[in-house]
Formats: sequence, structure tokens, C-alpha cells
Amino acid sequence: MLVDTAPPVDGIAMYPDQLGDLTLDAAWQGLVDEGSFRDLTEEQLAIMRERAVPQPHGAVAEPVSLQNPARKLVPMTAICTAFPASAYQEYAAQGAPFLAGLLDYEVKYNDLPTGHWPMWSKPADLARLIAGAAAD
Repeated sequence: MLVDTAPPVDGIAMYPDQLGDLTLDAAWQGLVDEGSFRDLTEEQLAIMRERAVPQPHGAVAEPVSLQNPARKLVPMTAICTAFPASAYQEYAAQGAPFLAGLLDYEVKYNDLPTGHWPMWSKPADLARLIAGAAAD
């Protein structure tokens, strides 16, 4: 299950130029500008800022190493929130590194228009899509 993300690509880092841990404060304005917080209330945003912890540097800046080709046999569903599924597919086909992994798998796509945190902005809709994918 992928929620507003794509599977990694062997040998690729998400943010290879990231120096140090990635903090929410450092990323806040960019997340606002790109619509990642769409549909969140001011109260939810305040809670998020209060509870956020830095993303460890290595998780985003170091290339991943994928060794087991059987991973491509696992059924995959993508819940597309920040962009519609058609945009995820287009960007992947155009070579966008953060979505390129979608090309390596057979993926079922679902749209859930909201921001990057549907577990906060649309939890019932997200739960329904996850349950539906699990039932398939």
C-alpha cells in the first residue's frame, strides 16, 4: 500500500543532497506551497508541529539497496492524494526520480484528493480505500 508515495528504486536516494536530519520546520514553507497540508485544520497543523520529530538523514539521503526481485510480485495499490493518479503515472513516465519506481510494478491506482496527510484530513475515506484494497 502506497499513500502519496511510490516505491523506491534500487540505488536511488529520495533527497541525495540533504544535509543533516530533515526537520518539519525546515520543510514547512515548501510543504505549504506545494499543498501538502491541504484540508488540514489549524488545530491539526498545530498538533503536527508540536509532535513532529526530524526525519533521520540516512533515510532520505542514502541510496536504498533492493535485493529481492520477488518484491515485484506483491500486489500494490497507490492512493494518490497530492496529485491525481494520472499525474503520478505521467511524472513517472517522464522520469521523475521520486515516482520512477511505479514503472517497475503493476499498480492499482485510487484518487483521494487532499494533501499529504490523508490520515488526518480524510481518515474515513483513507480507511475505506485501504480496506477495499485489502479485500481485493
